[in-house]
Amino acid sequence: YRAIRPLKKGDPITFSYISGWDLWKSTVARQAILREQRFFDCCCPRCIGPDMCRMMICPMCQGHHMLRWEPGQLSYIGQDPNPPTDFPWACQDCKHKCKDDTMLLEAEAMLQRNILSTFFTPQKDDNPLPKEYPLAMLQAAETKLGKNHWLTILMLYTLMALHHGTLNKKQKPWSTGQDVIRWATRLYDWLEFAMPDTMQQAVMAKFCGQTAEVYGLNKLGATWIAKAIPILRVHHGNNGADIAELVQFVKDHGTEEEKVIAKREVACPETEPKVREVIKYVTRYVPASPDKTQQDAAPGSQDPAVLKKMEKREKVKARRKAQRA
Repeated sequence: YRAIRPLKKGDPITFSYISGWDLWKSTVARQAILREQRFFDCCCPRCIGPDMCRMMICPMCQGHHMLRWEPGQLSYIGQDPNPPTDFPWACQDCKHKCKDDTMLLEAEAMLQRNILSTFFTPQKDDNPLPKEYPLAMLQAAETKLGKNHWLTILMLYTLMALHHGTLNKKQKPWSTGQDVIRWATRLYDWLEFAMPDTMQQAVMAKFCGQTAEVYGLNKLGATWIAKAIPILRVHHGNNGADIAELVQFVKDHGTEEEKVIAKREVACPETEPKVREVIKYVTRYVPASPDKTQQDAAPGSQDPAVLKKMEKREKVKARRKAQRA
């Protein structure tokens, strides 16, 4: 294990008992996993704090920032001084508060079962899903749960992954470049407030940055990749896989501030971790002009720019494989 932030004498050293997509889930979903697999209720600051991954639609103002929090709980860092409440749901926009029975929790449970069983569970048959189904699931999650709910975000990632899968197979993409960049922007922004400064954010920021690069949005890609580099350095070491390539991309396309962030090395032990082949996943960003984003990111079914980027990456992978051999 490697710490992702500086530690002071006396600081508790912790690690997560769950990983991967489970870290994206709501507090209640994570606690269910821990009870089943580890037989305990977690009382870390994240689990007793506001559930940033589970924002839902406010029944009063219809905003997408209805946040659940049960204050007054005990954690390993002490007792929360806030008084307990009978109204754990609070809108961050209109300040409306309500109980669980006011929220669409049955719809949430149904969508959770459908999405996880369909897209995040190994399937016994190889029958492809209808092209319309993933998008329909995204729309259902957005309509019932909101744009900032973890199930909605999982569907954004799923659609991006399906799109990249068709490109890798040189098939006609499921979506347009405009759609993919919009999804990447939303995914990045969600991780910025739901799981900031974590390895999950770093991996997805790299994925989003490489997605922007594929569609020629290099400045946007540099912004996202610059966010990923510091944590990737901590996890993989300053000479870890892809670090030099990512730093060079930011030097070529980033702002002066992003270049400084990308070049800054982190203090690592004398023996850096042995890096395995890294999966090629491709500060808060708001597009200055949605029209320009749509104009710049509109690949055809066999976009030459996309194919050229893919061929370049395959050559880089082959060269690295030969160097390791």
